[in-house]
Amino acid sequence: MLWIEAFQEMTAPSSKPFARCPRSWARRASVVLAVGAAGCLGGQTGGEGNPSETPDRANCLEVIESIALDEVVSALGFSGAAAVAPVLGSHEASLTWLTDTQPVSYGPEQGVSSIEVVVELGEAGTARWVHTVPVEQEGPSTDLAPACASDRLELDVRVMLTTAGGALAESFEATLVAAELRALRLSAELPLDALSGSFAVSVPEGYATRSLLVEASWREQRFDGSLSGLLEGGPPRSGATDTDSPVPNRLVTYAAWPAAPDP
Repeated sequence: MLWIEAFQEMTAPSSKPFARCPRSWARRASVVLAVGAAGCLGGQTGGEGNPSETPDRANCLEVIESIALDEVVSALGFSGAAAVAPVLGSHEASLTWLTDTQPVSYGPEQGVSSIEVVVELGEAGTARWVHTVPVEQEGPSTDLAPACASDRLELDVRVMLTTAGGALAESFEATLVAAELRALRLSAELPLDALSGSFAVSVPEGYATRSLLVEASWREQRFDGSLSGLLEGGPPRSGATDTDSPVPNRLVTYAAWPAAPDP
């Protein structure tokens, strides 16, 4: 079978680039190597869909290749060093702590503050070229070509994030993603109970939120970002029964930068 051969090729010692499992199985090959063949060969997990039902993403394979930081990827036209250069160092911006966060309350900072994000290159000093290629799928053919993700570079970085009022004073690892030159983004999920700053969140009974999601992006001369959290649970909807779907989770944004200008 095609996927058995693909798994054997990925697990065999080789100098070839590392390959991820097809997107229809929604698992990276790194997971497959950790738990065995189940990720690619043990069927689909709940809600992931059948390849024939999601032809736009079903037949794509992500290939990851570790490259030198100064190596130019011809498909992208730039190197990891060129992409990360404008991001390294300190970045400051005005920060707005938002008020429309019900039923979540947070503190101690409120109103307009400021944020500083310092980015340093990780110890590896290398980049990863992630390119997605169509893979021939057994079974009935489809006229729809798979819409594979765009090529990108990934770089491991260390981030120091602080806010003026002391709510956040964090240091963490993150992955910087560059699909085009001078347009980068990163995100990190920080457990609330492990934060170094004084930031705290309170939710009513029946709700839960466990982490702070940090998202930042750099495009040309613009530096944007947000601080948010995933709100889980909540009271059942009016008239709901035990067989109804649970209350969906939603993202609550606590703060964003740059601060909105005065009206």
